[in-house]
Amino acid sequence: MLNLQFAKRVLGRKMAEGQKPKVAFFIFRSPEEAEQLTGGTQSNLALLSNLPEHDVLVIANAHDILEKELARRNIQCFVLNERDLSWANVRKNLPTLVKRVGKVLRYNARVAALCVREGVDVLQCDEAALLFVGPGAKLSGSKLVAAYRNHPGVLPPMNVAYKIAMPLVDRMVATSELLKKAVVDQGWGNPAARIERIYNGIDVQKVNMEVATRDRAEERRSRGIKEGEVAIGVIGTIVNFKLQVPLLKEVIVPHAGEFRKAGARFHFLGGIKSDAYAQECRDIVEQQGVGDLVIWHGYIADMTPWYVALDLVAFPAPEGTARTLLEAAAFGVPAVARQTSREVVPHGENGFLCAEVVDLGAPLVELSNNVELRKKMSARGKEIASERFDIHKNRAAYAAIYAKLIGRGKS
Repeated sequence: MLNLQFAKRVLGRKMAEGQKPKVAFFIFRSPEEAEQLTGGTQSNLALLSNLPEHDVLVIANAHDILEKELARRNIQCFVLNERDLSWANVRKNLPTLVKRVGKVLRYNARVAALCVREGVDVLQCDEAALLFVGPGAKLSGSKLVAAYRNHPGVLPPMNVAYKIAMPLVDRMVATSELLKKAVVDQGWGNPAARIERIYNGIDVQKVNMEVATRDRAEERRSRGIKEGEVAIGVIGTIVNFKLQVPLLKEVIVPHAGEFRKAGARFHFLGGIKSDAYAQECRDIVEQQGVGDLVIWHGYIADMTPWYVALDLVAFPAPEGTARTLLEAAAFGVPAVARQTSREVVPHGENGFLCAEVVDLGAPLVELSNNVELRKKMSARGKEIASERFDIHKNRAAYAAIYAKLIGRGKS
């Protein structure tokens, strides 16, 4: 049966000769993200919306806000509905593990059938979804690209679930040199021969247009930023690996007096992925008496007005080229981040880097009190975004991978 399906697919390719190559993106959606588009999803959208030489479609595992966004962008979407795709809490429960393996195998069969039916040449997914769709893609005859974007589960020690399907991958992409090294050092199936670094991309030209046409003073007023305030953005989903609790305990609370004197306030911009963690954050603010320094804004669908309005970004998580930092650089917002983000925030150029969360305090206070340094770093950030992260460079690099894989597949 599989051979018959594959034969039909090959014949279909010959009949459709001259059409654009078809690339499918699998975007995994967790229940907590139903009404949010996270940074990883935004990076995928930025890429797949800028591939004019390819016929692009999206495969998702849930009906949610992503469908609406794809419809707005006129991108075809197929939902193979299955919320319960996760390896969480199954390792110590054999019956649950067996059931989950069966579910993943069935999901791969659905992916394979869709790829055959739609004539998918290349399927791309992020590292966490590789086991859910990778075998199905290969079963259908599609080429498989895996993008390694997320530090949790990749930096030592790597999640075993991320390694199992690695030998199936035709091409791997790491979005930072740090992630590339982690994959090469820990991966299975000789990943060094199949991996390259491609930064996430941002439409620098569009950002420049937004900055030029928006009234910054009005954007600040509309967002409740006080006159003379130094607005510090803490951007990201409220979840433990984003480290908002350590930021509150080790930075905001100890330096509260200095931040008040500088006229600084912290604007937390991100949806809640863990209710318990979000409550812990709020409890710290209330118990430590720093409510005047912290504002919770929740999920923001369009961050553009905020980037125009902000003075600084505080990024406590040990991630690499996080989309938040790319956008901050493009909009000219200096950042204080961890040393793992050195590829997007070279120390002393468009911000400062710190070894630990506790170390963010001093540079945030310094920048809050130094408007001239902020201006200098703002200009450098825009240059870095244009030099390294322009979406056109990102798109060209991925397009080259797809062309090589498809060409090899047809030879």
